[in-house]
Amino acid sequence: YLEAFALFLFCFLVLALSTSLVAWFLQSRGMSSDWLGPVTLLAHWLLALVPLYVLTHGRSFTQLRQDMGWHTGRGVFREVGSGIAGYLAGLPLFFLSVLIALVLLVLQQAIISQITGHKAAPPSNPLFERIGQSTGLEMAILFFMATVWAPIVEESLFRGMLFRHLRGSCGVVLAGAGSAFVFGIIHPVPLLLTIPLMTLGFNFAMMREWRGSLLAPMTAHCLHNATVLTLLISVMSVVKD
Repeated sequence: YLEAFALFLFCFLVLALSTSLVAWFLQSRGMSSDWLGPVTLLAHWLLALVPLYVLTHGRSFTQLRQDMGWHTGRGVFREVGSGIAGYLAGLPLFFLSVLIALVLLVLQQAIISQITGHKAAPPSNPLFERIGQSTGLEMAILFFMATVWAPIVEESLFRGMLFRHLRGSCGVVLAGAGSAFVFGIIHPVPLLLTIPLMTLGFNFAMMREWRGSLLAPMTAHCLHNATVLTLLISVMSVVKD
């Protein structure tokens, strides 16, 4: 399972690098790259095949499903309800982590301004930029990826594989913290903004430990991404108007 997770990271980086190279090539030739964003987002679905790598090591698909948490646990509705309850229960800690991250960002900006003598530029967020530049089709694909692809694929890899591997050697809390750390830093956001992501990742890991099934953390992941994206799109629309 650790090998499969490493394979996922490798494929993820190759896809990101390939996208950058294709974008550079199209730009250098003066060609349109409008199609690249939607195609790249859809290409990420290929990463959903990575867990099947485990089958090459003699695991049956039934074993894979059980190990990964790809089952309905105590029933679909109960697991989905547990995911919603777990997400809501973790919101105070998440909001606290957001506050801490914002305070640290303000301090960072003040220190940089003090050292350089110039006002530091605010940190950029690729998600804001993508939403601001996206067409209607790309926006729809982005929303679909955030609310369907991310809960399925990221939970399978981070909580189904990485957390499971760490859980066997270092206990629940350290396994949750370790998988949450990797979950946070893999996202392309400023370093301090990974703190809320790590908090979410830890909450999702605890849901996986609590329920056994991935349905609960998948539900929480979907709920969080849908809420955040809806708010961001609404704010960006108001700003544009």
